[in-house]
Amino acid sequence: PNTFTIRSPRGQPGTSSKIGAHTKDLNPGQSDVIMATLPAGDYTFYCAFAGHEQLGMVGDFTVK
Repeated sequence: PNTFTIRSPRGQPGTSSKIGAHTKDLNPGQSDVIMATLPAGDYTFYCAFAGHEQLGMVGDFTVK
């Protein structure tokens, strides 16, 4: 399983600091929809399962 979790601009890798936007636990072939209002800033999205972020399930995006 995997998740899609958005970390707040102040959150650090390996922490659970996140904006209230994350998917449910997803198994292969499943999908979910999340909606969030995010203030301007740089964010990181990642899989919250242990070790997945360190394996590269992570990315960045900017809200302007």
